[in-house]
Amino acid sequence: EFGSGQRLALTIDDGNSYPDGKNLVLTQNGVKITADDSDFTDSDELLEVEGNAKIDGDLTISSTVPTITFTDTDNNPDFTIKNDNGNLRFRDETNSSTRLKINSDGHVDVLGNLQIPVDSTKLQIGASQDLELYHDATNSVIANTTGSTYIKGLGTSGNTIILEPKNNEN
Repeated sequence: EFGSGQRLALTIDDGNSYPDGKNLVLTQNGVKITADDSDFTDSDELLEVEGNAKIDGDLTISSTVPTITFTDTDNNPDFTIKNDNGNLRFRDETNSSTRLKINSDGHVDVLGNLQIPVDSTKLQIGASQDLELYHDATNSVIANTTGSTYIKGLGTSGNTIILEPKNNEN
């Protein structure tokens, strides 16, 4: 048990000189681990936890490009989540592709299909969610609860809107 202002510090001395030392400091307010990360290779870990870990409170990751890497049992990084210059990126490392990007202006980019795999679950659009797109297990529905619904051809050529009640029939 620690009293006011007391702490337990372990300093690792391997004969080398480190500006801030390598320390494990336990205080009444928490744990601090310091190390000179230039001593570590890509396969070394500054902190490794085997088994489950629980954090009550906030977790802050600070770096030029803060990254969380998800690696399964084959030890290859499969997915990463990165804050890249204000853009949050969900990246598939196996296929070298950003799957989801949320820009700092709120713009969302999805690479691949966006699937809602449950019938009657709605894609709702608008401040009041007044435009809905969904499939009810039998029918596909576009529903608008406010104002008129317009289908516009805004392209520079053709501007043809084709409705096909049956496949390949006009």
